[in-house]
Amino acid sequence: MSQQMTQSEDTTAEKPSLAALLKRAMVDDDDAPTVDDRERYVRDDEDGSVYVIARQISSDFQAARTNMTQRKLHGFILQDIDKLVITAKGKSKEFKFRRFDGRPGGELLSAAAPDKPDQTAGNWHERVFALFPAEVLGKGEKPSAGEPQVVLHIDYYYRNKKTGWLDLASAPGTGAFARSEFTAGWMTLSGDAQALVSEGETLFGSP
Repeated sequence: MSQQMTQSEDTTAEKPSLAALLKRAMVDDDDAPTVDDRERYVRDDEDGSVYVIARQISSDFQAARTNMTQRKLHGFILQDIDKLVITAKGKSKEFKFRRFDGRPGGELLSAAAPDKPDQTAGNWHERVFALFPAEVLGKGEKPSAGEPQVVLHIDYYYRNKKTGWLDLASAPGTGAFARSEFTAGWMTLSGDAQALVSEGETLFGSP
């Protein structure tokens, strides 16, 4: 594959691998200069060298970075838990998760009323569990507005062993964020998720 790449400046220097070059080269700019319809220039940001690569290689690399990014919050499904604890404003509420018979999903039963499903809490959590990130931030990366402030925290259990967790957070002027046992860092949520976070804070943060 490295034979498809030629160096335009120092031909005696040791060439980096194609993967290493693409990782640190400026390949995201659609307006970058091209040789023709099949090839384009990329510049190594480390030493300034300029290379010619097949356009398809550049396109495949950019697509892979998007397609390989994990865009889900958990590595388990609802049927893998039997209890969850939701914490907001320093108050924690425990719920038993009872699976539906013959179909996906389940219902939440509070410790205060173990025989009566809490439909309000159940509907809220069903929407939370189905959240899909709009943007994935890297490990240790913070939104431009700064570190999000955690509003709600959820712990998931099966047979009293923690299965996973979820933080729902807000940042001024930027909307809602989430992170979990499955993510590398923060994920930006869609615009309507902020209302879901605020609703949960009211539901579970009240006495």
